[in-house]
Amino acid sequence: MSDDENGGGEMTDGADQGKSQAPAVVPIEQIRERVKKRRNAEASPKTDQIAAPDPAGLVDSQFISACLRANELGDGALYAAVNRGKFIHCKSSGQWFRWIGHSWELDIMDGALAAVENVVDRLLDEADLLGRQARDAIKIEDNKTAFWGRVSGWPTMKTVAK
Repeated sequence: MSDDENGGGEMTDGADQGKSQAPAVVPIEQIRERVKKRRNAEASPKTDQIAAPDPAGLVDSQFISACLRANELGDGALYAAVNRGKFIHCKSSGQWFRWIGHSWELDIMDGALAAVENVVDRLLDEADLLGRQARDAIKIEDNKTAFWGRVSGWPTMKTVAK
């Protein structure tokens, strides 16, 4: 085991197991360096692509688009934004908790899993909005084409003067 794996303490061969030893003191600079290395190792370039929604929890089209471009990471960011303040995951126990108005309670009914539907509903709303915007854009283009088609048949000053 290396110093990094055992917290920087001394390696033992097991002969001293009966004796109590004080834990090794690790210099703060060494701890800071380890934290820096860990942060760099866990950093993902995709996390910079997703700007968090505003504090009011507004999940707008721009945020959803960024989440879609980030694939699974974006799915998680969208889940967190849509269900903000409703569920929390405890990494050390691997359990989900739900907010019951005054405290967190173990989510024994898998409400956090069912809350994925909230994300799907938000994505469907966004797809509907984009569909309406596309239809409106097509209508505008069709109207422009029809208008210019009618206008091009109108007499001009040159044709009237002849």
